[in-house]
Amino acid sequence: MAGVIFSYRAELSKSKILSQKGELSMSWPVFCRLMRVTFFLFLGLIASTLPAGAEESGVVSGSLFVKLDALGNELSKDAVAWAMVKDTQKGLTWEAKTVDGSIHNATNEYTWKEAKEVFLAELNGAKFGGFDDWRMPNDTEINTLMRRDQEEPYVDRAYFPNILPVTYWNFYICGSGAVMSDTKSFGKKSVRAAKHHAIAVRGREL
Repeated sequence: MAGVIFSYRAELSKSKILSQKGELSMSWPVFCRLMRVTFFLFLGLIASTLPAGAEESGVVSGSLFVKLDALGNELSKDAVAWAMVKDTQKGLTWEAKTVDGSIHNATNEYTWKEAKEVFLAELNGAKFGGFDDWRMPNDTEINTLMRRDQEEPYVDRAYFPNILPVTYWNFYICGSGAVMSDTKSFGKKSVRAAKHHAIAVRGREL
């Protein structure tokens, strides 16, 4: 930012000197240079007003999410009920958590084994949303939901209103190729326990 301002001042000084010598009446090349520097100065001023982490979270460019009904049809962003959320940039579709006491209920907790053999088994057995390839997210995928510029829970609550500021299951693949369970907290605290919350995802792994 300081460099842009310095360049702008330098171009103005150069123009004044040339004008005093009678060598310039705002020639086209100098005018273009001034306009170019002014443009970048303007961009720098805009960037300086953005909240920290806004670009990474997708806040600036607008939401990347789309609400889907139980059949996978797209809904308007103002829809008050939806079953899934599609990430149009990453190509992932997320289960929408609920507060209705069903398998999707936000407060349900599972061991890692139960998350796969009970939670996912029920979703895939019922072909939730018309699909039977629901799975647990890996560490990269669950991080795409994080919105650190917001208060906890650190998610886009316009699309994930029932996510809690607690730990959720995910996994990573270690160097040997083994799949290792892990957890990610959408709040300030990360709890070590046998059971955690779960959110399902489908789509090509990131």
